[in-house]
Amino acid sequence: MDRSLLDSLLTWFEQEWSFEAPVVTTNEQFDQQVAMIEGTDLRRRFQIKLPEDPGKYLAYAKRAS
Repeated sequence: MDRSLLDSLLTWFEQEWSFEAPVVTTNEQFDQQVAMIEGTDLRRRFQIKLPEDPGKYLAYAKRAS
C-alpha cells in the first residue's frame, strides 16, 4: 500500500502541480521505507542530521529535466 501511495503522490505532483523533482524524505531507521523509496527511480540527494533526533533523514528526488 505504501508503494502505491508514493507512486500516486509522485504522479499527482508531476501532473497537477508541475513539480519535476519533488523531494521525499524518510529517516534511515525506517528500513522498509528506505528500501521502498530506493526501489523507485528516486535517488538519494542529501541527508540531514538533527541533533535531537536519532538517525539521519534521507532525501530522495529524481534528476530534474
